[in-house]
Amino acid sequence: MHARCRADARHQRPRRRRRPMCRAAMRSPGPPDMRARGVAMLAGLLSLPCVAWSAACTGGGQTYVLMLPATIRVLPTASVGTALTGWIDSPAVNDHYTCAAGADAGIGSRLPGVREAGLDIQSDGVTYAVYRTGLAGVGMAIRRDVKIGDRVYAGWHRAGTPGNAASWQVDRTRTQGTATQPGGMETTGVRFGVMLVKTGPVTAGTLPSELVAEGAAVIGDVAQTTPPPVTFRISATAVQPSTCRTPDVVVDLGTHMTHRFTGPGSTTPPRLFQFALNDCPAGLNGITYRIDARSAIVAADKAVVALNAASGATGVGVQLLDAAGDPMRLGTPIDVPGYDTRRDADYAIPLAARLYQTGSVVTAGAVRAEVTVTLDYR
Repeated sequence: MHARCRADARHQRPRRRRRPMCRAAMRSPGPPDMRARGVAMLAGLLSLPCVAWSAACTGGGQTYVLMLPATIRVLPTASVGTALTGWIDSPAVNDHYTCAAGADAGIGSRLPGVREAGLDIQSDGVTYAVYRTGLAGVGMAIRRDVKIGDRVYAGWHRAGTPGNAASWQVDRTRTQGTATQPGGMETTGVRFGVMLVKTGPVTAGTLPSELVAEGAAVIGDVAQTTPPPVTFRISATAVQPSTCRTPDVVVDLGTHMTHRFTGPGSTTPPRLFQFALNDCPAGLNGITYRIDARSAIVAADKAVVALNAASGATGVGVQLLDAAGDPMRLGTPIDVPGYDTRRDADYAIPLAARLYQTGSVVTAGAVRAEVTVTLDYR
């Protein structure tokens, strides 16, 4: 059968030999060079789907919580732009994502749901935007840092695209070099830091735990949804204006017979009391207090305050005395005694009050007078 085939071939018109395909090369042993060519071609065919695969990245899905202090107290002397915390940073993780080297891969970052507060701060020579937190007087500066390929983290810089913090900021190999890591793969990472900043008068309240930043794998200019983003949250914190607590004081002046008053200037025995200043903050240069009458002052040099409209008695007023028994200086700032700038502490201002005859005749009835105490922090 083989001989007849060769004889028939001599009488037929020579056919143009076709270039062997990979498929034929795999079926027939053929010469060694043909086998090598067929294998090479097959390898080339199999590598075509890898072009699409090389653009994919793996990793992501981590969540980091930036731990704020449980309570933050804001000194009343703090000016706008004052840092209320130090920088609180997420860890420098080198491999949030792993992508094929040279695939124009990179890392993206954004700040979803935040709005600029219209304030910038300087820190270590870098300008950072401050964002609103939803708590009056408290903003949050946010910074970011990225790592691509075989490079180390590049250094802190502003987080958030000006005017649109929710849009992606992209760092990638096309502009920052090609990775040379083993296996033709590169890793990318992103980290964020936050700092709370005073932006105005502070209202006491709680800043809830919330999402502040995201990182994502990037191919070209497009942030990928697969693999999932890396998310960064802050912990909840209570913010309190750091001022002294001043509970109201009611002084019982007692019951007195009208005939005990002998003429203008006569008085009853003084009743001692204290005006408490609790949880006063450290770190100030000092605190002063000022006592002001809420009704008329009958005799300023004697610190005698007129009775209010709810009183029934006439011919008397209420005199305020200091710890030494001298008339108080109404309307005048006075240093809180013993203030310690090194620690939070409670203080007490010793005072006394008594009835003081102001008219020629005293009539019976209830006696009521009010003063306010104003603190000033330096």
